[in-house]
Amino acid sequence: MPTVQETAYPRLKSSVSARDLVTIYTPLPHEITLAEQVTRGEVAYLGFLVLLKTFQRLGYFVLLSQVPTAIVEHIASFTKTSTALSELPKFDVSGTRFRHIPVIRKFLHVQAYGTEARHTMVLAMSEAARTKEDLADLINVAIEELVRKKYELPAFDTLVRAARHIRTVVYHQFYRHVEATGSRLRRCCASWAPTARRTVCTRHFGNWVACCGRSFYSNTWAVRS
Repeated sequence: MPTVQETAYPRLKSSVSARDLVTIYTPLPHEITLAEQVTRGEVAYLGFLVLLKTFQRLGYFVLLSQVPTAIVEHIASFTKTSTALSELPKFDVSGTRFRHIPVIRKFLHVQAYGTEARHTMVLAMSEAARTKEDLADLINVAIEELVRKKYELPAFDTLVRAARHIRTVVYHQFYRHVEATGSRLRRCCASWAPTARRTVCTRHFGNWVACCGRSFYSNTWAVRS
């Protein structure tokens, strides 16, 4: 099972550089305007901006208790809401947080992870599993496709479970195809006279590869690559 560190799944660094604080986590004027329009009170205002900036970085929502202190304090200092820091833990369990989530999705034109997003993830992983074996590779392909189509990312465990299931399904399909193709060759050779079977099989083996064997070799190579 791959770890989150082995994939491209976004995560917050425990140590944030001063440059990242400025370039990634500083609220922009239009984001501040939005926060002023949809919140009441400093706690909700600060919580909204922290939720917004971390979602922009990650592609999924996290609890404020999981956000490094440096990020929260930077946003509070920039917006002059440091007095709200002591009350911020209440934001995670408030109804305000849940009301802010759809506002942020709409603002960033991102769709919530649901049936359509899962379908996109499955298709991307299924295609990748034909040429890739490592679970981390399948997860990375799915992340890239979900981001490209502007879907919210699911939990990392969801990606891992999907990748394991899809790889198993695709491998079973390959093995069934290999077995069926081998059976066709055995039936073909068995239909010839025993005395001529070896000569005829050898002479026509190239033709068999050209017709029914081509997919056998391509799929076998895909499994091994």
